[in-house]
Amino acid sequence: MPPSAAPRTSVEAGQPQHVETNGSMNGTETAEPAHRPTRHKNTYLKFTVKSIDRNRRDPILKFDVKTNLQAHKNKERLSVQRTYGDFQHLFQALGIQHEDCIIPALPFCFTQGLRIDESQEKAMKEFQAWLDNISTHPRLRQSEDVVNFVQSDIGYTPSVPARSTATAILASIKRLTQTLHLTASLPEDPESDLDHIRKNTDDTIVLLGEALNRYQTLLSSQRAMSRELVALSTKVLDFGHATSEDTLAKALTQAGETAGSVSNFWKQQATKNMSMLPDLLTYEGRNMKSVQAALEHRLEILAEAEDAMKQTDIKTQHLRTLKRSSYLDPDSVSDALEDFELTRAHEKYTMDRYNRITHGLREDFQWRLTPTKRETFSERITQYVDSQIEFEKGLLEQCQSIQSYAKAIQPPSFDESLYAQHQVRAKRSDSLHLPTSSTYHPSTSSDLNPIASPHDEVTEEPNITHNDTTSI
Repeated sequence: MPPSAAPRTSVEAGQPQHVETNGSMNGTETAEPAHRPTRHKNTYLKFTVKSIDRNRRDPILKFDVKTNLQAHKNKERLSVQRTYGDFQHLFQALGIQHEDCIIPALPFCFTQGLRIDESQEKAMKEFQAWLDNISTHPRLRQSEDVVNFVQSDIGYTPSVPARSTATAILASIKRLTQTLHLTASLPEDPESDLDHIRKNTDDTIVLLGEALNRYQTLLSSQRAMSRELVALSTKVLDFGHATSEDTLAKALTQAGETAGSVSNFWKQQATKNMSMLPDLLTYEGRNMKSVQAALEHRLEILAEAEDAMKQTDIKTQHLRTLKRSSYLDPDSVSDALEDFELTRAHEKYTMDRYNRITHGLREDFQWRLTPTKRETFSERITQYVDSQIEFEKGLLEQCQSIQSYAKAIQPPSFDESLYAQHQVRAKRSDSLHLPTSSTYHPSTSSDLNPIASPHDEVTEEPNITHNDTTSI
C-alpha cells in the first residue's frame, strides 16, 4: 500500500486516548488501550470436564465451574450440561464479539482408531484444553457470552444471532472469489509483523494439507503391507505342510508364522498411527484457518477504512466547491455538512475498529507464545516419531528371525548320475556341433548327418515360390 493511502492514526482521526501513568520515577506516561479489561492476579475461572455422553445425535458434556469473577452470579456451579451445539454457538458468538482475538477451533467428539473408552477420554481431555484456553484468555474470560454459557440454567442462548446458512455461503463465495482474483484483492498490510504471520499461516495451511494427504497414503500402504504379508504367510505355511522333508517343513512353518506375526505388527502400527496424527493435523489446520480468517478480516476492515477516508476527502472537496460558489443554497449546504459529518464519523469508527483489532491480535499472538500446560503440537509429533522408532526396531527383529529361518532352508538334492550323463551329452554335442539337450528336438535329429565335417560344403536348395513360374 503506498504511503499516501496509509490509514490515519488514532490521533489524526480524532480518537480519544486513554492515558495512564506507569508510576515510574521520571513521570513518563504510556498509552493503554481502552478495550483492555482490568486484570487481577487473584481472579480465576476454572472448568473441570466430568463426562461426555456421545450416545446421542448431539453429544452432551458435563463440567463443573468455579470462579471469583464479579460478572458471575453463582461462583460455583456443579454438573453443568451443555450440548456440542451449544459449544458451536459459543464459538461463533466469540468470533463475532471478539474480532480482535484468535478463537481456537472446537475439538472433535470422536477419534478413529481408538477404543470407545480411549476415544472418550481423548475427547474429554481436548475439551478440557479448549475450555482452559478460553478461561485463561485475558479478554475472552470476561466475555458476556462466556458468562451466559456458564450461568444459564436451561441451555445457552448467544448474545448475538448465529450466522445463518446463507451468510456462511456468501462468506465462502467471497473468500473463493478473492482467492481466484475475481474481486478486488485485500490491501497491502502496513504492519510487517502481522503480514509476515499471515503469509506464514497461508503456507502452513498448505503444508498441513500435504502432510495429511501423505500420512493417509502411509496408512494405506501399511494396511496393504499387512494384507500382503497375510497372503504370504498362508502360502508359506501351506507349502511347509505339503513338503515331505522335515527340515524344510520346519523352516517354512517358522517363516510363515513369523510372516503372520509381522503382518499383525504392521496392522497394529497402522491402527495406532490412525489415532495419532490425522486428527491432530486436521485440528491444527482448522486453527490455522481461524488465524487466517482473523487476519484477513482485519485487512477487510482496513479496506473499509481506506474507502471511508476517500469518501471523507470527496465530501471535503464538495464543501470547498460549495464555499467557492457564488450562490449558496442553505438546504444544499446543510445536506453537505450532514453528509460530511456522517462520513467523518464512519471514518473514525472504522479507524478505531482497525486499530483495536490490530492491537488485540498482536497482543493475542504474544499471549499464545507463553508456555502453557496443555499438550503442544511439537510434543505430539515427538510422540509419533518415538512410536515409529520403536516400530522400526521391532520390525528389524522380526526380519532378522526370518533371515535365520531362510538360512536353514537348503536347496533340494539331485541325482549325480543323471547330472554326469547330462554333462557327457553336452560335450558330445559340442564336438559334433549338435544342439544341447536343452534345445534338442527328436523330431529333427534324423535329418542331421553326425559324420559330416564342419568344412563340408552345404548346398542350399533354391527357394521356390508358387508365383515363380520360370523355376517350375
